[in-house]
Amino acid sequence: MQYDSLIGHLQELTSLSNDYVYLEFGGGKGELSGIVHQLSPYANHIIVDRAQLRHGIEKQKIFSLSGQGKLERLTIDIADLHLPSLPCFQEGCKQGAIFSKHLCGAATDLTLRCVSNSKKTNTTEEKMVSVVMIALCCHHRCGWDSVVNQEFFTSLGFSAEEFAHLCKMSSWAVSGSSSENPTSITESGIKSPVVGWKCKRLID
Repeated sequence: MQYDSLIGHLQELTSLSNDYVYLEFGGGKGELSGIVHQLSPYANHIIVDRAQLRHGIEKQKIFSLSGQGKLERLTIDIADLHLPSLPCFQEGCKQGAIFSKHLCGAATDLTLRCVSNSKKTNTTEEKMVSVVMIALCCHHRCGWDSVVNQEFFTSLGFSAEEFAHLCKMSSWAVSGSSSENPTSITESGIKSPVVGWKCKRLID
């Protein structure tokens, strides 16, 4: 169901056109990229992940057929990725569509910063990346040093220490007790799922 939703949104944003370079950040084995490649076989596709996998989907023969776009893996930490250095962007004829189904916590911030930095160093008037689509997750793994909008939280009165508590409380959305008053943190210390979801939305 998650794949269907993500691909539906990606199709709405790009029409799955071959005019894009599709980059899956934190792609793991690359299963989602494999599906997108089958729907847009003449476009180039890049799986970005810091782990080198022996059985990544890009190694399947179906993705190396002549006449089709490439499906490649780029083994690098997102924090070290400089998009303008990629050959597909140096050619200057494609726009990037970045997507992800599972970017844990700070990895989302690193991705947004990567895109922002590419705009600052891009010397052309063309947008290097025109689509960013991320399924947000693992808010408890966000960090003050990496979050892209510290000013937003400081304007609300949050300190770095309080932001850390906010991230920790976001896990209550899935691990909290459903038997409590859903609108508050009770004096007994029961963890509220609703408070957890509010923390997630605030971080989003």
